[in-house]
Amino acid sequence: MSMKVVPKLVTRTLCLIALVLVLLHLTTQTLRIYGGHANQLGFVRQFNLTEENNISTWFSSSIFLACSLLLGLIGWSKRGTKGPDARNWLSLAAIFLYLSMDEASSLHEMLIPQGDALFERTGYFNPHLFSSWLPFGATVVAIVGFVSVPFLKNLPNDTRRRFLLAACVYLSGAVGTEMAGGAIAYYLGADGMPYATEVAVEEGLEMLGVIAFLYGILMHLRREDISAAIVRRLLQLFEREEERVTPPHVTRPVGLTAVRRR
Repeated sequence: MSMKVVPKLVTRTLCLIALVLVLLHLTTQTLRIYGGHANQLGFVRQFNLTEENNISTWFSSSIFLACSLLLGLIGWSKRGTKGPDARNWLSLAAIFLYLSMDEASSLHEMLIPQGDALFERTGYFNPHLFSSWLPFGATVVAIVGFVSVPFLKNLPNDTRRRFLLAACVYLSGAVGTEMAGGAIAYYLGADGMPYATEVAVEEGLEMLGVIAFLYGILMHLRREDISAAIVRRLLQLFEREEERVTPPHVTRPVGLTAVRRR
């Protein structure tokens, strides 16, 4: 298969899967709310985008992990060629590895009790209108974005545009739509169709943002021909390993050879 086809094919396939997951979430929630089918053989929980440890969570976590692996591959290849941005690519790979782990285990939700207590004491925020981890998350995003400015400037224009567009799409769901979801849950409740629809939009934007980022990585791999650098890096490793395991050539002492000849 041509490398030119791979990014579009992968992106279309992942977008189709994300769309199916969103539709299954809406369908099961509709049957639960209006039809009274609370369990549906367990598929309500499996396709509920607000639940953890289900099919939807596994899909999102897998995309983050795929991004992390590809970013690490780019950084590893650039490190072998003394590339100036190798550390930035590897750092980005570590961030996406954490995001993959967080998506599967919801580590960020551990901040909610501390955030609720903090904001109730200060009185600046209403913890009922949004998740209390959002200010912490927004602060981390701002710091990472500020630190990444030099890295983004050094990227090719098309890669930079794709990365920034993907970040905007993801953050519009993770931050913007999530705040709207907090208001809907507070005023209308979290068991109705309005909240279920908001969750579908929020999670759909997040999945679309990560898929768009993965597409940007794949297009960058094709544009920069990273595969050649990866092959060279692997050859270097194989050569080093061969030198390490190959026993050194043992030469006979001159005096001993002369004695044996006598």
